Amino acid sequence: MSSLLDLWVTKDIVGGRFIYEDPDFDFKSPYFSSASILINVDLAKLESAFSPKSNWLLPWHQRKYYCPECLTDDVRSGRYPSWRKSWCYALNSHCHFHRKQLFTYPGQLSADKAWDAFADYANSKNFYLHKDSNWSYSTPAALRYLLQLKALRLAGAGPSSYGKSAKNARAFVFFKFVAQIFLQARTVNTPAGAARHLFSSGRLYVNRSLSGYPDALEAGSLESNSHERMCGVILAGFIFSFYTRRDLEVARRIYAFTGYYFPDDKYRLGFMSFDFLYKDDYLYVKSLFFKFPATLLKKVKRFVDGIDAANSGRFI
Repeated sequence: MSSLLDLWVTKDIVGGRFIYEDPDFDFKSPYFSSASILINVDLAKLESAFSPKSNWLLPWHQRKYYCPECLTDDVRSGRYPSWRKSWCYALNSHCHFHRKQLFTYPGQLSADKAWDAFADYANSKNFYLHKDSNWSYSTPAALRYLLQLKALRLAGAGPSSYGKSAKNARAFVFFKFVAQIFLQARTVNTPAGAARHLFSSGRLYVNRSLSGYPDALEAGSLESNSHERMCGVILAGFIFSFYTRRDLEVARRIYAFTGYYFPDDKYRLGFMSFDFLYKDDYLYVKSLFFKFPATLLKKVKRFVDGIDAANSGRFI
């Protein structure tokens, strides 16, 4: 008897890149059409129930981050393990039910990836939680979770706030952009974003001969691991002044505990975050900032001033 697990996820090559079918959210894909027929549920009902709450999704081949406790709960309850939609968003780094950072499934992704991830976790006990730095596994894990959750909620991207207010949509796009530049991928001419070189190894490398600066921004945000995404969100929350004085004191204690340096001044962080080799890259980032209204730019002025101070004099 056929099942959903017999359906294949297809891929193609477009412009030198693999383009994958999206069996999670593309309701026009062959996978969804076949699934609708197989389980005898109208496609419109599936779309209504499972449409994404944000358009900033990880690409299919990067949806490898999961909560082992959720999958274990499924099996213990007699259910086949299922991949949660909330794990598929580019800003999400945690399971909001168990309040734990997402693990990484290292194998080949398939329609049965939930079972594959559970089996890998249960059999090998090889925990693919990123341990690039002390931030990944040190004692203040709950405090880190609360810091990133507060930033997401105030940005309109928390687990209960996706799509709640169209009024804040512009602010969310701006927050997303700032988080993205903190996650910038390292290229042969561009250093890693601050979320990488301050709290991680910055190993993700994009070949400059194949990808320009805009691609470094895109690849950095979509190919970051859960640990790096958490750091990027926390840094963006700091730039947007989402944290109280007490929150920042908690953050400083975390930094002291882990031995990592974090500049608690927005100007200094902007100065450290960008070291452009090319004027066009600098002007490109500046143009992205000035696409947003003055009311939003005012919130990040000191950060932008720091970027200018580090670069403008070299390109006059």
